[in-house]
Amino acid sequence: MFPSDQSKNARMSSFFPSLCDIIPTPPNQTSHHHFTPETEIESTATSLNWSIINKDWENSDAIIAYNDTLYIFRNDLFKVDAKSISKPEKVLSGVGPIIAATRFRDYIYVSTQTGEILRINLLNLESECVINHLNNVCTLVSFENSILAFGDKLWRINTSDGQCEILTSHNWDSTVSAAVLNECVYAVTTCGDLWKIDLRDYAARVINKGGQTLDLILAYQDNLYLFSKSLYKVNTDGSYEKIGDNVNGILTGVSSNDAMYVIFNSGELFMFEEDSEIINFDE
Repeated sequence: MFPSDQSKNARMSSFFPSLCDIIPTPPNQTSHHHFTPETEIESTATSLNWSIINKDWENSDAIIAYNDTLYIFRNDLFKVDAKSISKPEKVLSGVGPIIAATRFRDYIYVSTQTGEILRINLLNLESECVINHLNNVCTLVSFENSILAFGDKLWRINTSDGQCEILTSHNWDSTVSAAVLNECVYAVTTCGDLWKIDLRDYAARVINKGGQTLDLILAYQDNLYLFSKSLYKVNTDGSYEKIGDNVNGILTGVSSNDAMYVIFNSGELFMFEEDSEIINFDE
């Protein structure tokens, strides 16, 4: 049974709160806000600030962080400043729509609707097809010198030579989002399950069987954050702590060393960062 938002027993749970009957709405339209845990939660979770840094990104497919720049896929590839409001610059045409994207060093890896894995060099913006036969790839993450592709199976793509191998034969085409923390990858599915895959032996198990759709999971500052109706800090055993409200309705997101960047259905691009003095992004 899922606890309600008013539950006094919401300190830690092996289940996520019910996400049924939620009308997606972005956070309040003010320029910045301070998230803190609910008063009934005895938590050491890091508080987060958020700021709107850009708008009008409805129907975006993916976002990539690279140094102080964000690359956003929306039919074409655009770049914007990661720290301030700036006018988007189109840097590559005709690269979408895409299914998923991730970055490895100076390259973005992209999965397409036709089963191709493309690689875009961020230094010269040249692109090439690495693989043309992976079915239903819905999520990409990078780990060490490899790209992990979630689809009909879980594949590992060697970034040096483009060779591909199957890691697990389990069907992963319902994966919504995945994040790597230490030597494990954490993946959420359309049915709300949270999977943990050990990247040393590729053993996979469900650590939280939520039963409801979850939007996005990101690794940031050695923590896992899950975005659904609310914002949760997720522990590696699948338990969680709620640290923010009203963050549902998400298109895509990415994390960097400095912040998490999330695009909502409304088109706003938000930056979430640890509790610190932040820049005021008021126009």
